[in-house]
Amino acid sequence: MKIFISWSGAESRKVALALRKWIPTVLPFVEVYVSSEDTEKGKRWIPEITKQLEETNYGIVCVVPGNAESAWLNFEAGALSKAVAQCRVSPFLLGITFSSLPDTLGQFQCTIYERDDMKKLVKSLNAAAGPEELANGKSDSKFKVCWPWLKRTLDGILKEIRGGKAKKPQASVERAGTAPTGRPSVDAAQIKILKVLGEQDGQSLSTSEIANFLAMKVTRLIYHLGKLEKSGYIYMEHGYDRLADYNALTDEGLAFVVENGLV
Repeated sequence: MKIFISWSGAESRKVALALRKWIPTVLPFVEVYVSSEDTEKGKRWIPEITKQLEETNYGIVCVVPGNAESAWLNFEAGALSKAVAQCRVSPFLLGITFSSLPDTLGQFQCTIYERDDMKKLVKSLNAAAGPEELANGKSDSKFKVCWPWLKRTLDGILKEIRGGKAKKPQASVERAGTAPTGRPSVDAAQIKILKVLGEQDGQSLSTSEIANFLAMKVTRLIYHLGKLEKSGYIYMEHGYDRLADYNALTDEGLAFVVENGLV
């Protein structure tokens, strides 16, 4: 059984990754697909997602404050509803209420972040598995054991959302969007970085991967990545050292790349 998890924005991605790790611990037969993690480097992005949708049995859409109106999120929700039999699609709401959803997301049976509703989601996923379905007693016991980890993880993400600790607004990690006026200037090295990221079809690259692509010294690259982040052209998630393990174009960066013919 395959589950497709859709996300848009930094905090939404964190939720998707938490669910990607957690769901198979409760339902071991489940394969979870998250595009930012499970698309092989070098593959064309849109065809790969289309292929995954065709193989999907259930869709989960991660909705957090700031991304409910995301064009990409609503597009994937619509694509999931068409691709998945019996419309087995559930928006997962963290820090946001059902009344805040647009019609495209509000048409689905949502899951809110609370223990009982999460248990209902697991039962729904289990029931959709057909012959792979676990007995109720077994799925309940696995849920009981695994729930504390998910709660700690999602509580941490929710704290960041409510405390305004996200590095960028949710829309800043969109894979499509419009550009602002009054763009900051970029130099030749930064244009090369934007071009490399633009050629990834929405996928992120680590700092070391970009350095390999451009044959650029890491120290110099870190400097230019920092400039691009301050300019609003890229979004970075930093690891334990200075090498960001997630670099992706923002809406503004994508618009710059497209309008200047870099892809």
